[in-house]
Amino acid sequence: MKQKLFVAGKGLIVHDGKVLILQEGKGDSEHVHDGKWQFPGGRINFGEHPLDGLKREVYEESGLHMSNPRPIYVDHWMPKPIPDEDWQIVAVFYRADVEDMTEVKLSHEHKAYAWIGRDDIDKYILLPEDLAAFNMIQKDLT
Repeated sequence: MKQKLFVAGKGLIVHDGKVLILQEGKGDSEHVHDGKWQFPGGRINFGEHPLDGLKREVYEESGLHMSNPRPIYVDHWMPKPIPDEDWQIVAVFYRADVEDMTEVKLSHEHKAYAWIGRDDIDKYILLPEDLAAFNMIQKDLT
């Protein structure tokens, strides 16, 4: 069994007291959470600075430029997207702002987005690690 370790960055982008979440679609074979909601972000490329990777991933998935990122939470999970491979993903979650608010432009990996506040969380099925990160910033949300 081949083992792979990845580092990821996830952005909790806050604007007007709401945080951006994306609904995963069937963009490619590695995505195993079709229909679940999560924060934008993804794996950092080898040699890439973690903040550069986070900004790149957030832009690729949402079309937004983030500013003032601050680490707030670290977690890990072990998805099983490929037979005969064991994966571990270690993610740093950052609370950030929107640099210039524009319309969200989804990548092929996602099918919907929502800006949610504290009282909206029960309407969406977030991945467990994303829900834990959401709990870290509730005080910033309306």
